[in-house]
Amino acid sequence: MLKVVVSITSQLTHRVGPCVFLSAIREKYGEDVAKLLTCKHTDLSALETLYNNLNLSVDVRMEASIPSEGYCQFTAVRKT
Repeated sequence: MLKVVVSITSQLTHRVGPCVFLSAIREKYGEDVAKLLTCKHTDLSALETLYNNLNLSVDVRMEASIPSEGYCQFTAVRKT
């Protein structure tokens, strides 16, 4: 599920959880590998590609993760 947390002209923040990618990694490779959050890089790359294709100049960061907070949270902030 994806939940929008902040939506203003200078920032978009959304949460994801439960995550099918992380669940698949956990099922196939175990909890130790899942905790490495290898999916984080895929998520960040996908978001950066999306914003680049939309010609939006933003910084994208991951602010929360499922192992720590129970969800992943990503924020895109418009570059000034």
